[in-house]
Amino acid sequence: FTLTSDRATIIKSSKLSKKLPTHDHFIHRRNSIPAVQIHHFAVDKKYQKQGYGSQIMKTMIVFINVTILPHMGASLLTVNSIKSAVGFYHKQGFDKTGNSRDTANTNMALVLGDVT
Repeated sequence: FTLTSDRATIIKSSKLSKKLPTHDHFIHRRNSIPAVQIHHFAVDKKYQKQGYGSQIMKTMIVFINVTILPHMGASLLTVNSIKSAVGFYHKQGFDKTGNSRDTANTNMALVLGDVT
């Protein structure tokens, strides 16, 4: 996997908008929300559907929470998912942002405060 800084725009009709803290008025006060993006994430085809991807994802989220977030003001973990991987990311807790940068991929995000 590769990580980079990102910003996400969440449309109000997205399920994700209901998960964001309302006391901070994220959606109303900001055009975008600071995030950490999973830029590249892959598991070799011969190891897919065996739980390796989920284990790597859980380890990566712990790494981000412990190592990166103390030094970076991010609220979301984002991914620009290929269509065939949307189900995998949804199982990991990601939701569609509703804002698409292109038609070939799906923008998804996970609220980092929801993950321990």
